[in-house]
Amino acid sequence: MDRKSPYRPSAPGIARYPWVNKPDTKFAAPGSAGVFKTDLILEGEAAVKERTRVDAEAQAAFDAETEGMTPGEKKKWELYVPYTVEEDDEGNPTGRIIFHFKQSASITVEGVAKPIRIAIFNAADEPKEIPVFGGDTIRVMHKPRAIKLPSAKKAGVRLDFLKVQVLKKAERDSQPGGFGSVEGGYMGEEGESGFGASSGSATADADY
Repeated sequence: MDRKSPYRPSAPGIARYPWVNKPDTKFAAPGSAGVFKTDLILEGEAAVKERTRVDAEAQAAFDAETEGMTPGEKKKWELYVPYTVEEDDEGNPTGRIIFHFKQSASITVEGVAKPIRIAIFNAADEPKEIPVFGGDTIRVMHKPRAIKLPSAKKAGVRLDFLKVQVLKKAERDSQPGGFGSVEGGYMGEEGESGFGASSGSATADADY
């Protein structure tokens, strides 16, 4: 697949588990800068259209990567596609397809490591430092890249991305409160706060 093929915008969808503002380094190899990633949930006609296009690109990459193999060898290989068809508890498709986008936080060009940042734009297509969270409505500028996974005997495409456009922020519960008052309940001692230094505190991780 042509490395110089142009990036293209996805249809608007819902972000899931986005690591866009900073890379995920939890499972990164020592010395690795990690990986940017996000899932994009599409449904209806948009989901079908994107799946059809990705299927064709994955099949073309699969055929190229397995070219020259004997029929017996090729039969052992599977097509890799960068999406998951969502199913309900009974195993029936829900109509939603979850596309997986990734981008290494550092790439090597002519032997030199080059850090990568994901550009983020608002709905007016202006570059902005916007925190991207799960549930936000976004578009992803991406392109397919042929990959071969010898250990898993799979070949197909990965969806690389470099830009995200935030179209709508998800509504979230405001803090503090939200539970409602309970008559006669514990009111706290003077000087106490929600994050006591003596007992330690825990905060929810940002869904980057």
